[in-house]
Amino acid sequence: MKTKIKLIKLNKKNTFFIKKNLDSYFRELNKSKNFIPNKNLFNKLIKDKNITKYIVKVKNQNSGFILIKLYKDINNKKICLIKDFFIEKKFRRKNIGIDSIKSLMKILKNKKISLIKINILSNNKSAKNFWLNFKLKQELISYKIKF
Repeated sequence: MKTKIKLIKLNKKNTFFIKKNLDSYFRELNKSKNFIPNKNLFNKLIKDKNITKYIVKVKNQNSGFILIKLYKDINNKKICLIKDFFIEKKFRRKNIGIDSIKSLMKILKNKKISLIKINILSNNKSAKNFWLNFKLKQELISYKIKF
């Protein structure tokens, strides 16, 4: 049986769920060896008026969030950049993440947006595996030099 997913668009006054779940979110991020989460930076992100925020609801329970930025490229093509995507641990491995992105795609399609971009940490195997469900096409390889 398919779980009913609902995306609720947030405004700056109702970002309480995202703020309330920051500890769980940052615990998950801390598991990444090459990434040190920055709470101040994330707080700026959720306050940014150019970031569209969605709560993922499952059976009327808040189960995660999606933060996106909509913009146009140099050819005036509309693009969605997923800035952050988080599903709480107890809701994972139940197709909720996949269904959430499919719901987002329907919303974007209605806005005449047909391209999503996402950045994934190179050591985040579960994220890579998740996004492979959507037939990713690698566009960019990013490197860093420590000295």
